[in-house]
Amino acid sequence: MAKAANNFRYERKFLISELSKYDTEMAVKLHPAMFMRIYPSRYVNNIYCDSLDLKSYYDTVDGADKRIKVRVRWYGDLFGLIEKPVLELKIKKGIMGTKESCRLNSFSLDNNFYLETLASIFHDSDIPEHLKLR
Repeated sequence: MAKAANNFRYERKFLISELSKYDTEMAVKLHPAMFMRIYPSRYVNNIYCDSLDLKSYYDTVDGADKRIKVRVRWYGDLFGLIEKPVLELKIKKGIMGTKESCRLNSFSLDNNFYLETLASIFHDSDIPEHLKLR
């Protein structure tokens, strides 16, 4: 079942050009807010879905105030058996963002993976109809 998209949070990105990577990491680690790593190092993989007219892409490039990205996300190896994929709608309203997500059936990402494969995964997984249409 989908996780509700009702917990908006601030999402900010900053361009840091005056500091080295090391100096930037030290500034974050030594900040009074005491930021800390909450997840171990891992590979994060995504398949982004878009319309034929690339609406999501252009909304992002143009900085649209309200936009939605649809992606399949999983952690670990890029290829092979993908055991715990998640369908996510990343919803952005100004500087606030949230996600709506639900589990997908496992699949294999290999040379036999096509757009039709992804459509089949969406069709066969237990996801709400409005997410399938998205």
